[in-house]
Amino acid sequence: MVRISLLALAFLTPILAHDISPTARYTITGDTVCAPTRNGTQVCYPKAFAPTAEFQIILPGQDIPAGLHIQIDMQTGLKKAKLPEDDNSLHNAVAVIPDDPLEDVQNKQDLLREGSRRQPQHQLEDELQLRLESIVMLADRQMAYVSEDSAIEALEELEDLVHDTRRAEQLARDIQAIPALLTLASPALHRGLPPWSPRTRQLAATVLGSTVQNNPKLQALAVTANVIPHLLRSLAAESDPKAASKHIYALSALVRGHAGALEQFTNQGGLRTLAMVHPQNAGKDAHRLEIRVARFVEDLFNPEFNPKQSKDAEDLVAQQAGVWCTDLAKRLTDDMESLDDNSERLATDERRTAYALALLRIKNQHPLTCTLPSALRPWVRTESAR
Repeated sequence: MVRISLLALAFLTPILAHDISPTARYTITGDTVCAPTRNGTQVCYPKAFAPTAEFQIILPGQDIPAGLHIQIDMQTGLKKAKLPEDDNSLHNAVAVIPDDPLEDVQNKQDLLREGSRRQPQHQLEDELQLRLESIVMLADRQMAYVSEDSAIEALEELEDLVHDTRRAEQLARDIQAIPALLTLASPALHRGLPPWSPRTRQLAATVLGSTVQNNPKLQALAVTANVIPHLLRSLAAESDPKAASKHIYALSALVRGHAGALEQFTNQGGLRTLAMVHPQNAGKDAHRLEIRVARFVEDLFNPEFNPKQSKDAEDLVAQQAGVWCTDLAKRLTDDMESLDDNSERLATDERRTAYALALLRIKNQHPLTCTLPSALRPWVRTESAR
């Protein structure tokens, strides 16, 4: 067995890192990691990664101090890190994100918000970058480096971070972040492996929506990156009602007030995709999904939702008016019978109201295209006034 000293490692790491697969099965004994090379031999090296001012390749199993600048080669899976440019001390590199002993996620988010009020901007950007690295590695199936649980924690913290405009822009301009979030939000197979958990899919879609919300520059970037077609495909294939609701939230955030995004949404058959969303099972999550669909449809037919929409987008929306008028009328008719359980009845009443408001919106905007069944007209007016 080949053993390498810490001093020798500084000179041999570039050779060894390319000889060791990033997903190699390593063993850890004390402070030493041992991993097989591609030619069948085995090498051992320190468990603790020792950063310097220059990028060094991180070997499988090594612990990475927080606060480093990190790069990932998405083709080879090799990961590199170095000290922040403004200070080469390991002490300060670790201090960017101090050890957090709290187990409760809400407490962690509270601590993160409190810390963000005290930390300099460059430290906050490093803080965001560390979480982005986690989700990029997970999306690339580099499970030797990051677990799905840790990526879920990173997504939860990212959702909180991107409410700050500067950090939202940092995420949107990261060439790996948006593709990684789209991959994590998808219910499709990835590299022949099962999709990620519904919780991961929910959070990834939520982060996408929160990143672009009310930010025309980032909405434009998302249009250029074809985020909307990706989300529509994910929505069409999604079976989990909570995840589907978050996909609709992200789509709504993308198209609200942005003419180019709305045109891409309509060109890609967004309204047709929404009509395909029917929860397979009953329950509160299914009710919420159906309500979210109805409210999004109402927004899409509301000129105030996107006052600057192009004539092409307006025509495409108008073409779907008759389809959605019929669809919502059928949903209302099917939903007429009250349920016995009080909580279910309340949920059903809210859903009916959402259907009625959307139907009336379409009727008001497209009176010639949307024809209501005569028996339904007084009921719709009554429901919309509830």
